[in-house]
Amino acid sequence: MVGGDLAEAIILRAVEDYRHVNNRLRAKPECNRLQTRKAEIEEFFGSSWFRVLTDLNGKQLLHRLQAEMKQREDIE
Repeated sequence: MVGGDLAEAIILRAVEDYRHVNNRLRAKPECNRLQTRKAEIEEFFGSSWFRVLTDLNGKQLLHRLQAEMKQREDIE
């Protein structure tokens, strides 16, 4: 595992970026650049690099984020 603070900052940034991209995709679902960025972040959560950074389960984290995004859509 990589140094705690740096690893945590990288993962938190990916979570923030994922939320941001999803929010922007709600307004512009046809935007290829946003779709690509979303796919890149999702790939990161399942990557070996993610596993180097943390002992967290990246797939579970991604699933939780997807559920959060779905819940937000349902509320609005």
